[in-house]
Amino acid sequence: MTEPTVDPSHVHALVVGIEQYQAGPAYDLNGPARDALGFAHWLLAHGVQPANIQLFLSPLDQNREVLAEAETQGLSPQEATRDRISRTITDRFVDRGGRERRLYVFWAGHGFITKLDTTTRRLLFADTNTRNKWNLDFDTLLQAFQTAKHGAVFPRQIFLIDACANPMFQDFYPTLQAAAAGEGFVTSGTQGQAEQFALFAAAEYAVATNLTQAGTGRFSRAVLEELQAQPLWPNMPELTSKIKANFRDQQHLEPVFWSVSLGSGDREVTDTISQRITIMPAPAIAMSGSERFQLIKTLNDLPIVEFEILVNTLNPPGGLVPPSSAAQGIRSSALLQWIEGPTGPGLNELQAVLGQVMVGASAAQKLNDSAKPSTNNISSSSKKDRLQKEIQMLEAQLERCFSKRLLTNDPDAEVKFENLENKLEQNIALKKSELESLN
Repeated sequence: MTEPTVDPSHVHALVVGIEQYQAGPAYDLNGPARDALGFAHWLLAHGVQPANIQLFLSPLDQNREVLAEAETQGLSPQEATRDRISRTITDRFVDRGGRERRLYVFWAGHGFITKLDTTTRRLLFADTNTRNKWNLDFDTLLQAFQTAKHGAVFPRQIFLIDACANPMFQDFYPTLQAAAAGEGFVTSGTQGQAEQFALFAAAEYAVATNLTQAGTGRFSRAVLEELQAQPLWPNMPELTSKIKANFRDQQHLEPVFWSVSLGSGDREVTDTISQRITIMPAPAIAMSGSERFQLIKTLNDLPIVEFEILVNTLNPPGGLVPPSSAAQGIRSSALLQWIEGPTGPGLNELQAVLGQVMVGASAAQKLNDSAKPSTNNISSSSKKDRLQKEIQMLEAQLERCFSKRLLTNDPDAEVKFENLENKLEQNIALKKSELESLN
């Protein structure tokens, strides 16, 4: 329920915004640090003491002014690394005594799920890389905050998570590694002592959208806008309803939420992906698990030119599929999620377009194979034939790159394809020069 008279001194917060990861530039996000600082500003405006806000920011180099802004507000931002965040969670929240407090957890950055015995939400730390796969096991965090060593230190808790929840790893062994690298939290408290309310930007197997040009997450922006008219401890079902309506009006996949009732220990699932599926149109075709695996593998294995042509032909809403700088596995999952969603064209359309794209790729490969020189002595005539085929192959690749560059809305991808075009044109000129010398 709404509690406008809650004492601000009883409110504590863990606020995280990560834009830059040790994993490399492909993981860069423009917005989470600013969004996290925006949430901290909202808390301060409601009278929450700076000392009660544990702020972790890892901004892009271009956004490092957020650190100075935080400090001018009396906040002490820290780097969002595994050790610092985990130590703060344990020392300041889980193992701390005292009652009658409220807790906020706001996290903006990359996230994913693993599916082994159960499906687990995970959040990446700033010092995560492709080798260590460090991540925060969000499910154990919820349990630790609910049970707590001294009983529920924070009887009422709100979680706002702006992160993807799609599988980052398709194969079993990397998935197992990611699960093993998860930072978990265990307590010995009594089960079911806290009221928890969680609002996620993405349902399981879905992606959250970051608006790169605007420098904000779509979910974070909606949350911060709606919070401006809310008291320090808002009516969360009402707030969630407004945020979901915002997404629905713009024809975006809605956030999901659930709550746990105070003292019961029973999770009351208010909105889940399974409930969302029941109101979605049935897909035109059904797929078995093995067929889905093969489809994902096909998407992941597509050459970059063909994958970009596929994406631009299907034309998903802007921001729904991550840019070409992201890993293709992440982009494939996002594309497939949209394809099968209520606003997507369906699997029939995907397979039709994919078939056309693969025919083009196969033809280019055959042309490439036929252009390879024999190990036998090559006559002048056969050299001409080989060079002509190589030129045809390169010109076909150039045409595909040119088409892709005209279709893309991603400036980084446009530069990549323009550079590739230049290299192809240089190779074509060299081959033609060699061909002319044989005449």
